[in-house]
Amino acid sequence: MSRYVIFQLGDGTYNGTRIVSQNNLKLVHTGQTAITSLPESFTQNGLGPMTYAMGWVDATFRGHHMVWHNGGIDGFHSLLAMLPEDKIGVVILSNLGNNGALEPIAYSAFDRLLGLSPDPWLDRYKAQDDKAKKAEDEAKKHKVSTAKTGTQPSHSLAEFAGEYANPGYGTVKIAQNGQDLTIAFNQLEAYPFVRVHYDIFAVPEEPDSMAAGTKGQFYTNWNGDIDRLSIPLEPTLPEDIVFTRVPEKISKDTLLTLVGDYSLGDATAHIGLAGDALQLTIPGQPTYDLVLTRGLVFNLRGLNGFSVEFRKDAAGKINEMLVVQPGGASVAKKKS
Repeated sequence: MSRYVIFQLGDGTYNGTRIVSQNNLKLVHTGQTAITSLPESFTQNGLGPMTYAMGWVDATFRGHHMVWHNGGIDGFHSLLAMLPEDKIGVVILSNLGNNGALEPIAYSAFDRLLGLSPDPWLDRYKAQDDKAKKAEDEAKKHKVSTAKTGTQPSHSLAEFAGEYANPGYGTVKIAQNGQDLTIAFNQLEAYPFVRVHYDIFAVPEEPDSMAAGTKGQFYTNWNGDIDRLSIPLEPTLPEDIVFTRVPEKISKDTLLTLVGDYSLGDATAHIGLAGDALQLTIPGQPTYDLVLTRGLVFNLRGLNGFSVEFRKDAAGKINEMLVVQPGGASVAKKKS
């Protein structure tokens, strides 16, 4: 980052190698679009008006031309600020999301490097932060809850636990934690996931929580099993992002105990193994792939409301298969 700042403060070259022309480098630092809605910190204390340049913010610091940009994601926050005509640049990296200390630290460094009388930047920013937090606390006191009282979840908490995946957003892991759940996005830490009402849960509103306020709603399939989790991760989209439950893993040895013929009325249903996947074949019908949902319950791929559940006898051996469809269920005994 220091090398990048040295390049930005130069003439478009680094270590004698030209990367961009001097005019183009100056152009990307020059404001192109007016920014009319400014935070309080940029309308006082020697900080001038801002315009947006080409990937930078063009402003002034106590009469000196300043170019800067900050950014943050998933628990990280950083700031790169420069005074181009003074050949001064500051890079600050932090491991805390939305870190309000970065700007006053940079400005304090500028004061010292420019030889100016130190300004109490940290005190001023802390006063603004305290004011904002006080207003937020007051707003919370008057916040009206829309939660419906006296409701119950559709399943036990243990049945909500599992992994849910979306091809674009990765995996969400739900785990039971006492009388509540936790939610973890991909490799991030687990956050409390507290029930609001019915099957809707939310991450509590905490100031240092990156996921604060995130809500999710669980849905069931035709068999009454929880199979989806809907989360409004993108407020501008007309629909929520849907995560589909990831099937539990089962060993091939266990799958082999399920293979065989089952008496289904006057017909014989056959359970076969193709690679690591079970298949169901019933005379006169196509072969269906079986998708594990939980335990020894499998859905028929492509058929909503159709599933099979393998059952054991007192000795622990598979002795029957419950075939479920929207109109009812049938028991198929395993043939010896």
